[in-house]
Amino acid sequence: SYPVTVGVGFSTSEVILSSGEIHYTGISHPDAVIATSADGLAKVRPLVEGMKSGSFFVDSSLEQPATGAEVVKADYRGPLGARNASLVSVVHLLKRHPVIPLEAFLEVVSAGRAGAALDMEKLRAAV
Repeated sequence: SYPVTVGVGFSTSEVILSSGEIHYTGISHPDAVIATSADGLAKVRPLVEGMKSGSFFVDSSLEQPATGAEVVKADYRGPLGARNASLVSVVHLLKRHPVIPLEAFLEVVSAGRAGAALDMEKLRAAV
């Protein structure tokens, strides 16, 4: 979802990975949440504060809300800039929780339009 300031504000995405059929696409009890900006953190704060388990990946520049999740703080904005912080954070998540192969994710990123402008080695080595 995007706020009315599309292009300059935060965005949010919910991703469900399952080997079975997915009947409902809402996520009320996530296994992982990532926040890389203050606006994004404000949007997911109630969800994070309600977590009793799972992992919360948050940029080290941000305030950490109270949560029952494992908190993982890292510099997601630094390695490739704020614009690519979400990619860096997903790489970090996949290194800790390989729900999909990291190399497959990196291959898809590098083959995409944004991949041509990225330093893929920096992305691979991030956090």
